[in-house]
Amino acid sequence: MDFSAALGGAFLFGEGIHGWMNPANGRYMDGLWLYDVNAHRWAALYPGTDTRSPPELQVTRDGFEGIGPDQRLPIVTMVHGYEMTAWDPVRQIFFSMPNHHSYVQNVLPSVAKFRRQNAGRLNRMSASPWMFDPWNRKGHRLKTATPSPKSGYGNLLMFVPSQQKLFFYRLRQAHYYDPKNNGWQRLNVGGPLPPFGIDATACHDPKRDRIYIGGGAYPVAKGPNGLWIFDVATGNWVDPGPAGSPAGNHFGTNVAVMTCDPRVDRVHLFRHSGDERGLYIYDAAKNAWRDSRVPLPRFWPKRAVANGFYHPGLGVHFIHVANDSRDNGRIIVYRPDR
Repeated sequence: MDFSAALGGAFLFGEGIHGWMNPANGRYMDGLWLYDVNAHRWAALYPGTDTRSPPELQVTRDGFEGIGPDQRLPIVTMVHGYEMTAWDPVRQIFFSMPNHHSYVQNVLPSVAKFRRQNAGRLNRMSASPWMFDPWNRKGHRLKTATPSPKSGYGNLLMFVPSQQKLFFYRLRQAHYYDPKNNGWQRLNVGGPLPPFGIDATACHDPKRDRIYIGGGAYPVAKGPNGLWIFDVATGNWVDPGPAGSPAGNHFGTNVAVMTCDPRVDRVHLFRHSGDERGLYIYDAAKNAWRDSRVPLPRFWPKRAVANGFYHPGLGVHFIHVANDSRDNGRIIVYRPDR
């Protein structure tokens, strides 16, 4: 979940159960939600595609899906959220990388048919991330002059304040997207490549200007360490080789939430699934995981998935916990020791 200080809340985006729509209202699960911290409530910024009356899609002038020659429409743009969303506080825009899939066939067959028939016309090679303006509640996407990277399952998108750009990582490839100039740049990153595959958890450390990323699968990292660093200043990958371990090297987005807390100079890894459930804390100054985990509270339900974010103004971590595609969620807050 990406926190916005301007909106006083965090975004939740991405599907749960594959190809699921809400039987109560017929909406597909491609809606965009904002958790309002002060009001402790959810706001639907976009309610999801109406499967009972789906839009009549056409290819826009720039080759995107839309409902007019210049009116782009973000419809069923990704599977799960993974770490593929970002909030740009400078431009006040919510970004997401697309991840099209075939699960839509059963509930939105017209969309699946449109994509098959227009596969050669749709712009997938020179495109910005999808953008959503929460103030006007409109989605948008731009044609880029530079080639865009492919996007798929379990990638990473993150806003880097020092660069004023979006960092995108996919299967051993790193890119920057510059919203100001609407262009992509593939990075020639030095250092050892991350040893894991897709679906890694990640967070940005503003104190050291680095991105922590780890716990990915397909494959899971072999050896003693599954936590990697992208150092923004040098543009290099770093294997920190920390002491200790957060109960193994698999802590992807389907089993854990990772947040950075610059106040205490730590990374918090909330592992919510499996026998090793608990909060694992990485001390950046010591480059070490704490020897002991913090037990999750008893009211944190088992067999539930989780999303979360760090609130820099309050200095606390918010975790949203719910069963897959069910509205039985609860918000759990963790205040770290100082």
